[in-house]
Amino acid sequence: MGHLQDEAAAERPATTAVLTPPLSLEGGLAAEHRPPNLLRRVLSLFGNVSHHPPVSALHATDATENVELIWCHKPVPRCKDSGLEADLCYYKSHVFLGFGGSSKSVRGKILHSKTLKTIYEIDGQWDRIVKLKDVHSGEVTVLYDAKKAISGLKTPILQAPQNMWPTESATVWSEVSQAILNKEWGKASAAKQNVEEKQRKLQRERKSSGELWVPKHFTVTHTKDNEWDCSPLEQSVPPAPIIVPP
Repeated sequence: MGHLQDEAAAERPATTAVLTPPLSLEGGLAAEHRPPNLLRRVLSLFGNVSHHPPVSALHATDATENVELIWCHKPVPRCKDSGLEADLCYYKSHVFLGFGGSSKSVRGKILHSKTLKTIYEIDGQWDRIVKLKDVHSGEVTVLYDAKKAISGLKTPILQAPQNMWPTESATVWSEVSQAILNKEWGKASAAKQNVEEKQRKLQRERKSSGELWVPKHFTVTHTKDNEWDCSPLEQSVPPAPIIVPP
């Protein structure tokens, strides 16, 4: 098996990944990120949402804690040992007459997957504080403090270059990321357009040859109302080549 893996790795084209440090959270991600126009410039590069592919999904597993996360329309973390899972929703809150508020609000609940009985309620903002309320006792505790959690994060590192694929986001968007880090906005915009045009070209080639796009890691189903859902094909996810050091 090891020999076959080595041969497969040797056949892959060389890839370059650009890994960026986490953003600072000081009183709110968007409002107080320094310099004040940096985030606005970055977001202006991505004014148009990518449609290649039009459906995005995420699957993560932790063998040590026996925890699984499936993110299709919304994140659904599950603990297989306890049978608990979380039902989360991200939304824009409003303060008065539909104005103000925050677009970073999150709410939800933790429940037993079999009985669907709610144990905790979740409420807060993902860039500030998220609180947990025990529905039986009414006790409220801090579940997540973004400033504490993110301030301690380190820049990710490439632990296993041989396991990197050309389709990794850190590789596909490497020129864009490097240009942003260098504050070369024109270069970043051109690199972004290049990535999108490559995807459009691949889509045109598939369409002309009659090739049907089939996801490698998920099954996608559609309802009569043209809504979609997805589920992972694998029970577990292999270790990632990119990690965040402790």
